[in-house]
Amino acid sequence: MTAGIADLRRLDLLARLAHAVLRPADRAHPDRLAPAFGTGTMTAGSLAALLAVPAFRGPVNRALAAALDLDQLPIGPGLLARIDAAPATRAAILLVTADGQSLAGAARALAAAVLHRRIAGMVLKAERSRAAAILGEAGFAVAVHEAPVLHAGLGALAGSADVLAGDPADPETSARMDRYGLACVGRYVEAVEPELLPLLLLRVRPASGYDPERLGIAAMANTHVEQVVRLMRRRRPAWSDTIG
Repeated sequence: MTAGIADLRRLDLLARLAHAVLRPADRAHPDRLAPAFGTGTMTAGSLAALLAVPAFRGPVNRALAAALDLDQLPIGPGLLARIDAAPATRAAILLVTADGQSLAGAARALAAAVLHRRIAGMVLKAERSRAAAILGEAGFAVAVHEAPVLHAGLGALAGSADVLAGDPADPETSARMDRYGLACVGRYVEAVEPELLPLLLLRVRPASGYDPERLGIAAMANTHVEQVVRLMRRRRPAWSDTIG
């Protein structure tokens, strides 16, 4: 890759980080924001009203960034060097700064890869149909066709939490899978760029919490990280060139 393309890629990733740090209201779960100002200081409704006023949105975002200590994230020469050298770091930045739809898709694909052994062990047609409905068509394809061949090691990360149970039509079933997927993404970020984990945690609804250990999701080793990078290249094609 030429130096010019590498420079553009670095600038793109740094711009994504800057947006996430300086405009947390654009990505964070709304329930994460008002408490940042302290108990009783501001309600979620009053904060939303302020953010809805264009003239106030910039100053409020800056205040949120300070209140959430986002200005303390260690974005310095070390991270710059890893952006240039490590596809895993580039994938981590794309994940923690992604828009909601992109993050949800990536998290669901990763969850499917982690759960693929459990799905392979399902004997009853009703079980597999329920898993397909919970994961969605794309996620189920990852679990059944892609993960066993290309990302088989990720299956070792799955614990005992039964996130493939429940009624697929129940919103809580889908929400449980979303929490599981975000926890899987969190394990990846912990392994690659743990200093950026606060940006991901802002995306998690406070009432749900972030607890991969409770969900039984094991910590990732380097071999798992490599497989996640491969998965993101394949399942998030818009990211492929940036990941490299």
